[in-house]
This record gives sequence, structure tokens and C-alpha cells, in this order.
Amino acid sequence: MSQDSIVHRKGETLGFTIVVCTRNRRSELLRLLESLRGIAASRSAAWSVLVVDNASSDGTPEMVASLASGYPLPLGCVVEPQLGIASARSRGLAECGSGVVAYLDDDVTLSAGWMLAMEDAFGDDSVAGVGGRIIPIFPPNAPADYVRAVTVERCGSTGLYDLGEEVRELGPDRSGGYPHGANMAFRRDAGHAIGGFRAAFGWGRADIPGEETDFFARLARAGGRIVYVPKACVQHHLQANKVGWDYLRKWHQGYGHASVLMRPKPPAWLRWIKIVEQSSVWLRYSIVLLFIRGGSRLRPCRKVWQAEGRIAELLAR
Repeated sequence: MSQDSIVHRKGETLGFTIVVCTRNRRSELLRLLESLRGIAASRSAAWSVLVVDNASSDGTPEMVASLASGYPLPLGCVVEPQLGIASARSRGLAECGSGVVAYLDDDVTLSAGWMLAMEDAFGDDSVAGVGGRIIPIFPPNAPADYVRAVTVERCGSTGLYDLGEEVRELGPDRSGGYPHGANMAFRRDAGHAIGGFRAAFGWGRADIPGEETDFFARLARAGGRIVYVPKACVQHHLQANKVGWDYLRKWHQGYGHASVLMRPKPPAWLRWIKIVEQSSVWLRYSIVLLFIRGGSRLRPCRKVWQAEGRIAELLAR
């Protein structure tokens, strides 16, 4: 793949499409669209909004249609019947006609500077992808010990993505990880060049997080420059069913599956070595958990749960 396939060519008119994938969350989607309405006047480039309805049964397409005529940005909706966030995101990429596609989760609200920060970032022709800051907002009844634990551990299950106040480079040889799916953007042509999102990942179908991590890892390997942009900030309003130890366990087990899927399939002999290795991790941290209580249990719990996911995926391969 040539470097030219993943960078913007000078002189091209740059437009932005916001893609919001949703399923049966009309109230959250409406809050996001109203948040976007409130900052739409700040834009200087051409922006549009595309809602990808992932087979909702709550009248989401009708609600979007009712808003479209009075909305300050072109607003449309398509229905993707194949369940799963990766399928919905791939449909959004396929439908996008502008130079940049920006993905927002339906449960976020936007900072005042979000649109201009995205425009500024992609004003640099070398930038292929952007990750914006994400600040989790916990529901009022979230247990205090849980909030402290997941905040200190910076758990991916909350969507937290905060690398500070400065723009910084992201990539395989840099700290900070890759952009999170609740607030990410990339050049459309770059997304097509690397094959879009892989359906093996994603909540709603495989219950395996990490489709965006897999996507940006492939983009980086193809030579795409990826940056963190703090002023492109969103607030991630966590749902009550995603705040608790049961969800946390499910998320980290899924992450264990994802960490195996993101790598090439190993030969049989190496696969069994990895199974033994992860079994050792599971046993070691299971023993540790016998001797500790409270929020300090989170790190060894993560190790145990991720090991369970990796072992299951390695056995399935």
C-alpha cells in the first residue's frame, strides 16, 4: 500500500461527515444531536451528520427524519440490519461521501471547541487519523469505590481517554494507545485503503471490544499518521448497565479475546505455549485475589478476566 493512499492530497476540498451508530437509544441520540446543534455555528468547513440505525425497534429513523428539516447540518439516517458496532461503522464508512469521517458514540455530548479542533487537526495534510479526549460521566448512583477503582486504573470500559493538554503523536512505538471509538476520526480514503472495520470485533454481535484499536493499528502499520487532539473533547455519559463489576468482567474477557484476534494466527505449537502462559497468569492472579479486598482487587481481576478471554480464543483457534 502506498503512502499516497492514506494521506490527504493538497488542494482537495475537505469536508466532514459525523457518523453516529445507534440501536434503541433514542433519548441518548437526541441528547447528542442537540449537543451538536449547539456548536454547529462554530464550524468553518462543510459538515454533515449520518445516523446508522443498527436495526432499532424504537422509531429512531423516524425521529431523525423529523429533525432533519430544521437541523443546522445536513442530517440523514440509514438502516444497517446486520447487528454489531463494527458492521454499523463499516456501513457509515461506505455511505460517507466527504473527505473525513468522524465517529461519535450516541451517548456522548460535545465540548464547544470539538468541530474546530477536528478541522484544525485535519488541516495538516499528513494526518490520517485523530483521537479526541473522552471524559466519562458516571451515573449518580455509581458506587464510589467502583468509580475510584476504574478511574485510577484508567479502564477502557469507561471510555476514558485523556492524554493531557497537548497534541501528541500516537502509534505502535508511543505511549497512549490508539483512539477510542466514542470520539475518533480518519480520512475516508485511508479507511477504505486498509479495509475498514473487521466484523470479528465489536459489541452487539461478537461482544469483543477493540474494533477501533484493530483499525488504527492497521492504519499505523500502513504508514498513517495518527494524533491525539485534546480540544476535540466529548463527555461520555455512562449507562447504568455499564457501571458495575459484571459488565467490567464481560468487557475485560472480551478484550482478552480481542488481543488474540489482533495478531496473526500462531502455529499450533506456539498456540499451546501461549495457552500454558495465560493459564499461569490466571492461576497466579487468582491466588492474589484470595488475599486482597476492595478497589485494590481491580488490577488482578483484570489480569484474570483477560487471561480467561485469551485462553478461550486460543482454544477456539
